[in-house]
Amino acid sequence: MSELTNRAIAHITEQMMQDQNNPAIVALEEYLTDLCTSDSVANLLLSKDKSLKGALKAIENVARKKAVGNCGVVPPDEAVDIIRGYYGIQANEDGGTRDAHAETKPDEIIDVMALLAGM
Repeated sequence: MSELTNRAIAHITEQMMQDQNNPAIVALEEYLTDLCTSDSVANLLLSKDKSLKGALKAIENVARKKAVGNCGVVPPDEAVDIIRGYYGIQANEDGGTRDAHAETKPDEIIDVMALLAGM
């Protein structure tokens, strides 16, 4: 890791520590820490106008729009898109980190039945 990525991780960890009793903030910090593997992502996480609370607010806004009664849900894959959009992180800017949106290539698929038949 570079000095910049270390600084970005320290920055978001510090934000999380200010609201460490909020499990959503903790989860955001953990996700972004895992994602921060390149200087381009680190620069985006260090933006003065971006914060974990702001990212959570962006997710909450979408949940409110989808709410039925008093319940609004944002699926995890959509939350990831919202977080990336909030910080401006493009899919190819994560230093090669694979996430739930990564496509599985045919040569990476394991045929479980063939595997079991060989036992």
